[in-house]
Amino acid sequence: MNEIWHRLLVRQLRKLGLTPDHPPDEVRWRELLRVIARTYHDADRDRYTLERSLTISSEEMQSLYRQKESDAARMWEITANLAEGLYVVDRDGRITFINRFALNSLGWREDEALGRNAHALFRYIRGDGASCPIERVLGAAQAVVTEEGTLQDRQGNVIPVAMNVSPILRDHAVTGAVVSFRDITKRKQVEEDLQQARARAEEAARVKGEFLAAMSHEIRTPMNVVLGMSELLLESALDPEQRHYAETMHQSGKVLLGVINDVLDFSRLESGRITVVATPFSPRKVVEEVTHLMQMSAEEQGVILLSGVGAAVPEAVLGDDGRVRQVLINLIGNAIKFTPEGQVTVSLTMDHQEENTLLFKVTDTGIGIPGELLEVIFDQFIQADAGVNRRYGGSGLGLAISRRLVELMGGRIWVKSRQGAGSIFCFTLPARPVAALPQGETMPEEGGVAPVWTGRPLTILLAEDVKMNQALFLAYLVQTPHAVVVAEDGREALNRVKEGRFDVVIMDVQMPEMDGLTATRLIRAWEREAGRPPMPIIALTAHALEGERLRCLEAGCDRYFTKPIRKKVLLEVLEGVAAQR
Repeated sequence: MNEIWHRLLVRQLRKLGLTPDHPPDEVRWRELLRVIARTYHDADRDRYTLERSLTISSEEMQSLYRQKESDAARMWEITANLAEGLYVVDRDGRITFINRFALNSLGWREDEALGRNAHALFRYIRGDGASCPIERVLGAAQAVVTEEGTLQDRQGNVIPVAMNVSPILRDHAVTGAVVSFRDITKRKQVEEDLQQARARAEEAARVKGEFLAAMSHEIRTPMNVVLGMSELLLESALDPEQRHYAETMHQSGKVLLGVINDVLDFSRLESGRITVVATPFSPRKVVEEVTHLMQMSAEEQGVILLSGVGAAVPEAVLGDDGRVRQVLINLIGNAIKFTPEGQVTVSLTMDHQEENTLLFKVTDTGIGIPGELLEVIFDQFIQADAGVNRRYGGSGLGLAISRRLVELMGGRIWVKSRQGAGSIFCFTLPARPVAALPQGETMPEEGGVAPVWTGRPLTILLAEDVKMNQALFLAYLVQTPHAVVVAEDGREALNRVKEGRFDVVIMDVQMPEMDGLTATRLIRAWEREAGRPPMPIIALTAHALEGERLRCLEAGCDRYFTKPIRKKVLLEVLEGVAAQR
């Protein structure tokens, strides 16, 4: 500082023209003193300013340093207490930082991990077999997220992890990477538990399906005999009391069969194993055929059954006519059952509230439904009251099945009713008109007397293992000119076909030794090899499960019927065979 002041004084002396050879006069002397004073004052002020500035800078620097230390400590605390592992690697993959969670999870101390190669230490393996994400990030400078991989701890235990890797960039160059991972052991356990639960559910559904199939077969097989034999009994000469007993037995068998069908249908709906198809059909024809089918039930009840179809209803639409028939049969059957007298009217029109929508209505003058039950009448096992069940019977599943079928077909169903004043059940379905009418078969009639045979005699092969069913079919055909040969199983049926000439085969699906579908496939293969024209094969099954009809047709059967089959239906089918031979 003294040197600076000396130079300032020398500069001022030169300005005043003062040298050792020219001493100052009084004026210059005063000026010199003023300059010296000002110089010292300025120098002192500058010194104070500089000292103050240095002091402030030092304090600020210390504050900034303390703040930096505090921030670093805070960042360390944050990363150390993260609920997931975090470590940093340099350009060569060596660990330069690792947090507490990672150390605890992988079983290493900090001094053992720092400086070590991360991949060599933790042995990361990705679930899909791809390369280590750290290597890819260091090479491509892009973040990588992996949902599933594994790290190895110090003891060699494999830990499932999800990992995020992000590059560290400096001057657009990768200098390292930040790696975070979280233990997904619990998530993997939950996923495994879910898979096991799904497998158990699928197994339960499979067992349930097998149980339903077995029960369908075991119940329908004797029911086939009960209904068939009671039908034959009703065709015989009976006194009034005997006829009453036979009719009661036959009607009870039909009611039991209806309950079995409802339980099977509801079970399939519950498990999602019922599907709907979209094929062309005539809604007018469906209404007319179902009404005709239910006429006998209405007459037995003393109820008038009427139907009408609006002119605007398309001649053909896309939909599942089988399911539409099922809903109509349920609704009309209920209407007849709960109408002691009066009439039931079935109508089909276009819905005026929804465009391109069919509106079906089943109106009755029956007992009606209490208002408090209108909201729950479509729930399972619901009837108007306990007395209704005791008086009219039924499983309480028909309306629940109808609602689910209608919703499955894209429609809705509802009811308007007042106790003692009848009911109106309505349901809608999408109307998707098509140009062509379907070429299908009409529904077999529910009642009526079996036709008298007028065609030529047929040679029939009956493949049926149950003695009672054999006796029933022989009794059905005893008054016809047909010749019947019985095969006890599918293998015998195949051999009989190869040995003789038959006009038609009635093939039971479930038989010992060889089932009916296998026998049908082998018969079709033999016919092709021998150059024989295919003979009609009619499948009979006690399985009323979804897909059974398709399985039979795919095996090579021409027709498919579910037991019990009525005598009238069987003779009509055989009459059709005779007409084509």
